[in-house]
Amino acid sequence: MHDVLWQHGARYIIKLDSGESSGLYYNDGPGHYLYLQPKRNVANAWVVKPGNRQIPNHPPNTPSPQSPHDWYESQDGKAPALCWNNPGDPDGDPLRFYAEVYGSAVNANSGWQNGTCWRPGSLDGQYYTYQWHVKAKDSKDAESGWSTTWHFSIKAPDNPPSISFDTANGNSFPSGRIDSRDRNWTFRGTASDPEGRLGRIEFRCSGDNCGYQAGHTDGGNWSHTQNDMAGQNDVYFVAHDNPKDQQTASRHLDLRIDLAAPVTTLSLNNEANPDRWPAWFTSAVAVRLHADDSNTGRARSGVSQVRYRLDGGAWQAQGGSDVAFTVSSDGTHTVEYYALDNVGNQESTRSVTFKIDQTPPSPPGGVVETHGVVSGQWQKAHNTPTFTWAASSDAISGVWGYQFYFGTDPNGVAYQTFLASDPRQWTPQPGGVRTGTYYLRGRTRDNAGNWSNWVTLFTFRYDGTPPENPKEASHAAGIANDT
Repeated sequence: MHDVLWQHGARYIIKLDSGESSGLYYNDGPGHYLYLQPKRNVANAWVVKPGNRQIPNHPPNTPSPQSPHDWYESQDGKAPALCWNNPGDPDGDPLRFYAEVYGSAVNANSGWQNGTCWRPGSLDGQYYTYQWHVKAKDSKDAESGWSTTWHFSIKAPDNPPSISFDTANGNSFPSGRIDSRDRNWTFRGTASDPEGRLGRIEFRCSGDNCGYQAGHTDGGNWSHTQNDMAGQNDVYFVAHDNPKDQQTASRHLDLRIDLAAPVTTLSLNNEANPDRWPAWFTSAVAVRLHADDSNTGRARSGVSQVRYRLDGGAWQAQGGSDVAFTVSSDGTHTVEYYALDNVGNQESTRSVTFKIDQTPPSPPGGVVETHGVVSGQWQKAHNTPTFTWAASSDAISGVWGYQFYFGTDPNGVAYQTFLASDPRQWTPQPGGVRTGTYYLRGRTRDNAGNWSNWVTLFTFRYDGTPPENPKEASHAAGIANDT
């Protein structure tokens, strides 16, 4: 029956006669038909119900590669995951896929699989250029055509370069730090790349003052010269390779360039302000030197030693930042001193001069009463004494002046002061003295402030009072007085 319908191009036909072929036929294309059996006759028309249907099967749509992009290069030595789309099936059937890598010395395929990605792991380490495509198959085993062909390459891994920072001005700096006063530096080291594609060596520096580049050589034995550096700087180098520009950093150098000399403070008897020092010290002088290192930026190497000498003698060196000694001899003294830091910066020599006089001057002497009165003798001729005296001596600081006492106290110390430049003459009581014994006492002061002891210089005795008349007299021969 179907053949008849197909040959005549019929689409619908109703055969009204009876028999097994009676019914409604629907033409569904070559080799296919839908037969609808009648249910009941209503007003010369057929009411039909579905019957058996034979559905035609169409091949799947062709998938398309999605990733990685065409001509992708894998740099890690491993095959990439190959992915495609699911294009669907015209008949809605589920699909499986078959991916194939071909056209190289080593090939692979995924076999039929449900997923839309596959990584051909068997190609890992096989450094070639590959082609790949994919096709689909439905559940009725109908297959699509092959997809567009894409390409990828597997490259040998590009490992990063290595670098060794070996020396700075010949110093291997095992501690990672260098303290110095040098401003010009040449850094050396080695570098390599596993693939032999070593690129440039880059100088990197941060800190107080990195100076300027004065020379540079790349390569396996590299060097770099940097001038006019100062302060604290962090220095290291970076090796680059080609073509990926992978980078490897060297170890770091903490480079501290200290250009500043220490500064030393001197104190005498714990006083560092020279304005407060006396012109003359009257006791032994404790000398103390303390040095502090100065800094350049953040670089400070610290004080190494203090050097000093007294009165032009041999230089003495004391490690560390402090020196203490005592000067006890009289006279004028000069202390010269300077400090050095740990990188050799030397302070300019400085000096301080001070004087010591611990010895008192000689006391006043050579006292003469100008009227000729003799010390200790009674007399009545003069009651207004005037005294002169000889100059005292002081071998160190010199005589400053005198103090004198004149009175009846043999231990008296109330005084009249005379400078060494004043006339050495004194009339203690211009109005005269009464009858009695008087003592002239004195002492000498030197310019350092030392005093001699009080000494009695002259005893002045004056008697201006006549004796009383006798009240009665007797004769030696016993003759009575006739009154």
